[in-house]
Amino acid sequence: MGAGSVSARPSHPIEQRLARHVSLQVLDEQFDGARIVVRRIAGNVRRMVGGIEVSPETLALDAIREVGPGGNYLAHSHTLHNFRRGIWMPTLADRQSRDMWEIGGAKPIAVRARERAQEILDAHHAQPMSAERRQAVATVVREICEREGVLQWWEEVGSRCGTS
Repeated sequence: MGAGSVSARPSHPIEQRLARHVSLQVLDEQFDGARIVVRRIAGNVRRMVGGIEVSPETLALDAIREVGPGGNYLAHSHTLHNFRRGIWMPTLADRQSRDMWEIGGAKPIAVRARERAQEILDAHHAQPMSAERRQAVATVVREICEREGVLQWWEEVGSRCGTS
């Protein structure tokens, strides 16, 4: 994956299946936002697979009786309280007309995905590791590097990080 990646591997089973079918390595070479795109697609799939809830609340038969034929359902309190549940607005895909998209700069989805990935990385503030935990990690990494014959690399990198 490219530098500044959002996630090491897909976390949800649908994302895992999707990742097997979409070559993330190829996508990552094209743009760092590949995981963002896959997560959005997986979210859409989860939403579709989840089906449509059918209940007295979602059918709104009381509201239909109240408003009646030719009435204004948009002004009814049921609509106000429930319309967001049935509408999905994409946060990554652009639903504007092509003309409006071009006027707005014609930003490709790859660029929007990369920007979203950067926003996530910028907003994340990891808790610093304790000195004991940092030393424990450094010890494990050092052992692995020694076993794999790259100890010199670790000593150079670790000295810059203060953990060798």
